[in-house]
Amino acid sequence: MCDSLDWPSLKSSRDTYDVTLFYKIQNDYVDISFPEDITQSTFSHRGHSQKFNIPYSCLNSHKATFSPRTIRSWNSLPQNLESAPTLEIFKSQSFNYLRFLISPLALTCIYVHPYDICLDRLAPF
Repeated sequence: MCDSLDWPSLKSSRDTYDVTLFYKIQNDYVDISFPEDITQSTFSHRGHSQKFNIPYSCLNSHKATFSPRTIRSWNSLPQNLESAPTLEIFKSQSFNYLRFLISPLALTCIYVHPYDICLDRLAPF
């Protein structure tokens, strides 16, 4: 039913809200600081330069909490999303990116503009 109504899945909505809160914390939009166990990665990686280390945990219940779950999503964002100049641009583009990342559709073209995802040509896997 959600597909026929073109509604996002619960997982993509949750991931969007999580990375939006992470963006707000990272850019001081909210008065929350990262816990001591969340550190910025010092290694050279592909993608954007603001990647974080996922805190180690041997408990499966901890791996599903906000920090590890959101850092995985944050580290997967492309450079132009992570460095979005405003919160509104970040929200809209992260919603589109995460929605189609999780959906059974694959984007078949590259970004037309740094803040626009090309949505006109989608192909199933």
